[in-house]
Amino acid sequence: MPKVLFFAEGVSLAHVARPVALAQSLGPEWETHLASPDGFDVCFGDSRAVRHKLSCIGSKVFMARLDAGSPAYRHSELAQYVEEDLQLIERVKPDVVVGDFRLSLSVAARVSRIPYAAICNAQWSPHAKAPGRIPVPDIAAVRFFGERVSTPIFRWAFPLALRLHGRALNQVRRTYGLTPLEDLRDAYTDADLALFADTPSLVPVVGGARPHVYIGPIVWSPSMANPPWWDEIASADSVYVSVGSTGNTAALPLILGALEEAGYTTMVATAGRSSISAIPGRRYVAPYLSGEAAARRARFVVCNGGTATAYQALSCAKGVLGVCSNMDQFLTMQYVQAVGAGIGLRASALTPEKLTEAIGRMGPAGAVTAAGKRLGDDFSKHRYGELFPPALASIL
Repeated sequence: MPKVLFFAEGVSLAHVARPVALAQSLGPEWETHLASPDGFDVCFGDSRAVRHKLSCIGSKVFMARLDAGSPAYRHSELAQYVEEDLQLIERVKPDVVVGDFRLSLSVAARVSRIPYAAICNAQWSPHAKAPGRIPVPDIAAVRFFGERVSTPIFRWAFPLALRLHGRALNQVRRTYGLTPLEDLRDAYTDADLALFADTPSLVPVVGGARPHVYIGPIVWSPSMANPPWWDEIASADSVYVSVGSTGNTAALPLILGALEEAGYTTMVATAGRSSISAIPGRRYVAPYLSGEAAARRARFVVCNGGTATAYQALSCAKGVLGVCSNMDQFLTMQYVQAVGAGIGLRASALTPEKLTEAIGRMGPAGAVTAAGKRLGDDFSKHRYGELFPPALASIL
């Protein structure tokens, strides 16, 4: 029986949920182990994977560093990660390892001589075909100087920033006698096989020698009962709103106010990060919801623009309004906008006027709705549960 060890880097809910979903897609002929930090029990449900504890810098530290525009990881942290990875690999003795944003596996898997598959989004491949110019994230410097001043500077400095953000990992690689990588994008995809959690029509990759396979969007929802208010909501006039684990909670009152002013009932999942109040008959709130069920019921979905909730919505053929902050969210919405299935807004630059205009375009007769349905059909042809197991077997 082949043994697979998943590593889930706990800087966001998605990086734990995706490995859990892939582990559950493997049949009983696989022995599955999953390492993750504490605090993500909502992701596991009835998972049969043997669980192991994993150290992680945590989402608050990660998000603070992203907001400051500084590298997400320090050299000492990645060096410690590699040591922990090596110890866990030695203890579990897997036949193959799978990582989601665990950059240290670029070293640990090589040193252990274990086949390694990296879960990532194709937008971070060095060979991704971008639908437009590099988007500018909503970092502190951009908010201070303004988007107009910051945009040309950021785009000029972006290649340098990618190398800077990959420097700490390269320092660790040199310690173990491994050659340096070009920049951060190479770190995301440096594996025996990159598992792109997308579809090629949405995020195309052109050229490149590194092995990769599209396994389709990894759409996940927590296994839980619907809240008591679930049956009170009519789908015709409802919108699902999720801030996720990395969304801008400060923007939530403005978003909800605009939606409710437009006549929509809102279903809000706070991920335990907001104390926003419910309004009887107008606004329904819960820490977590089954995102697929909520998206299926809603007219459209409002989220932070990241793939976790955006792809949930699109898999249900619903349009996405993404209120973005970090680069990953902006990149995701850039591709979604390019096919006409959503609208991306900058979290720090939200105004009632911008929201009202965007909400109007998300209505039932809009082009966004039609494009969401087309993308939903595309997603249905790329099911990770069918594509991941043979992809994993191919590198054993």
